[in-house]
Amino acid sequence: LGCFVSIQLAIFALGAIIRAIDRHEKLVDLFNLPQDPGHAGPGTGFEALQHHKLTYYVAGLLALLAGTGASVTLILLIRACSRPARGHGLMRSGCDCGCDVCCC
Repeated sequence: LGCFVSIQLAIFALGAIIRAIDRHEKLVDLFNLPQDPGHAGPGTGFEALQHHKLTYYVAGLLALLAGTGASVTLILLIRACSRPARGHGLMRSGCDCGCDVCCC
C-alpha cells in the first residue's frame, strides 16, 4: 500500500509541475480527453486540477514513465560500458602483437 501511495503522489506532483508550466492549458487541447464541464478557459492551478484532472494525471504518468525509462536505460548503459570487453584477457601467453584479433 505504501508503494502505491508513493507512486500516486509522484504522479500527482509531476502533474502539478506540468500544469504550472502549461499555463495556457495546451495539453488539454492536445490530449483531447473528456473533461468536467464548466471550465471555459485557462484558470488557476486549482481550477485546472479540478476540471482537467485526467489530462494532468496522464501527463504526470507519462513523465514518470519517461523518467523511469531514461534512468533505467542510462544505468544499463553505464554498467555495460564499465565492464571490460568480452575478449579481454583471452590473449595467448606468448602473444606480443598487441591486438586481440591476431592473437586469440
